[in-house]
Amino acid sequence: IEIDGPYGRAYLRRDAQRDIVCIAGGSGLAPMISIARGFAFDPNLQDTKLHFLYGARTSKDICGRDMLEVLPGFGERIQFHAVVSTPEPGDADATASYTGFVHELADTLLGDSLRDMEIYFAGPPAMGEAIQRMLLARKISFDRVHFDQFY
Repeated sequence: IEIDGPYGRAYLRRDAQRDIVCIAGGSGLAPMISIARGFAFDPNLQDTKLHFLYGARTSKDICGRDMLEVLPGFGERIQFHAVVSTPEPGDADATASYTGFVHELADTLLGDSLRDMEIYFAGPPAMGEAIQRMLLARKISFDRVHFDQFY
């Protein structure tokens, strides 16, 4: 039996006393939910906030909110935002408040405050590359960027 991986660096930095943003797409949801759960129950992080951004193609593809809603602090310390890249007719059901790509949502919603956050992301390669380009353009220090890239 051969075991390979994991390749990522997206584990919760419990000693960082900064707000957190988790950016997920597709099955990148799983590691970001893990970060959010660790955050919610860590007494050292009770004075910080977590912004959870999930990117999907259509509103039917949005998931994760139900897993976050059961965590202590949801709606107060933990915020969930979803974005769809390919809205379908009838998608105006408020499941996703935004249209576009998840890296664009992070850039628009959080802007320069990203410089003061711990940034975690996981998802498809194109999403990861787009996030990295956005962070470079904003001159974000990569010692605060933690990700699980899919290969």
